[in-house]
Amino acid sequence: PAVAARISEGISGSPRVILCLPPLLFAQRTVELPLKDLHKVREVLSAHLQGEIALPVEEVVFDALQISKGKFLALWAQRTEIAKAVELFKDAGVEPAVVTATPFAWPYLPDLPADCAVSDGSAVALIANGHLSFTRALPAGERRKVLTATLSALEMAGDALPNALIVFGEQAGELVNAIDLPLSVNKLELQDELGHLLRSDQAFQQLAGLYAVALASQSRQLPDFRRGSLAWTAGDAKLRKKLVVTAILRAT
Repeated sequence: PAVAARISEGISGSPRVILCLPPLLFAQRTVELPLKDLHKVREVLSAHLQGEIALPVEEVVFDALQISKGKFLALWAQRTEIAKAVELFKDAGVEPAVVTATPFAWPYLPDLPADCAVSDGSAVALIANGHLSFTRALPAGERRKVLTATLSALEMAGDALPNALIVFGEQAGELVNAIDLPLSVNKLELQDELGHLLRSDQAFQQLAGLYAVALASQSRQLPDFRRGSLAWTAGDAKLRKKLVVTAILRAT
């Protein structure tokens, strides 16, 4: 609550707030469905995954990303966890319009190869043909161990690993120096075209993930877990108010 209040104090106007929660709160599974429309995919996920996940589907919020034709990355989180986070920030005056996690936007990291693994130390993800195909949170205290084990397990399972692991963030230096990883490790570098926006490599490493979130949101490709009973209604209320005022002005 103290952090939410501090954020609220520094905000002016009516910005669109995107709340990025820790990757550990989310789970994922690859599913194949004869569908093209993500809206329809979201509608059938609860029935498709019923009995296959640890939680009852009525206690879960789903979203999905397309990996390739007929193949999707199903994503979910516990409804009570999302509701708790929304209420905390709403009480502080910064109600989020979108609730997500930064790894879901990593395909939008600047100058990222179309096929690679990515990590900022909090999670690891696989990007295939520019699409997120796998993600896993890395618990604090054993991040390098879990990262190495995850990549090795994927390789043993027959998944084709990309040639390189791209690292960024405050832990990039530690990950670059890791010698027990099955992939070559490269650090994501600040590009010249972003120099006017992110003026130093330190700022770039800190903000690259959130920059990707902004781009994914702008492209309408950012998973959002404010759905169903948790859906964001403040924007609709504001729109209705504007329409009512417009109608009254035209009537007079």
